[in-house]
Order: sequence, then C-alpha cells, then structure tokens
Amino acid sequence: MTIHYKIYWSIYIIMNNYVVCGKLTIEGDMIVNGTVFNVKSLGGLVKVLEQGSFKNIMEFTNNETVIKELTLDNLVLVDFECSDKSELTISGSCICIDTKTIE
Repeated sequence: MTIHYKIYWSIYIIMNNYVVCGKLTIEGDMIVNGTVFNVKSLGGLVKVLEQGSFKNIMEFTNNETVIKELTLDNLVLVDFECSDKSELTISGSCICIDTKTIE
C-alpha cells in the first residue's frame, strides 16, 4: 500500500506600501512593483489608505530624506496643499507598473 501526502504551504507576503510625506530625494533609481497613486484631495487620500497597510516612507528610510535607491510595492504621493505634501526628486530612472490619479 502506498500513501501519498499533499503538503500545503502558506506564504505571507508583506507588502511594502508607503506614503511620501514631505521631501524625499533618490540619488539613483526607483522601482515600484505596483502602483504610484497621485492623490489630489484629503478624501482621495483616505480612500487609498483604506486599501492597505500604508506607512510613512520615513519609517523605511530611517528618517533619511536622501537615499541611494528605492524599491517598493506601492507608493502614494500627496499632491494637495497640506503640511505633508510630497516632494519627490529622482536622479536616476523610475520604473513603475501602474499610475493612478485619485481626485
């Protein structure tokens, strides 16, 4: 008698979802494997943040405002007048799968 077993693996993928709050300069390349959200209003920001576990990019960069390169899953740019409006400068290339403007 032969017994066959099936093994099931659970893989948990931790998404790297970040919001640019304030100024961030990338001296090299930026790769976004998912979507760059350009958010034009506070209501739009709330709508995007409800979708997933977004964090402030400063947690990822250890409060550094100038970094060499950046690779992440999804990125939110705040594009309305507020104290944390995004200012992103990229000296190298920028590769992203999708961009969405949220009003």
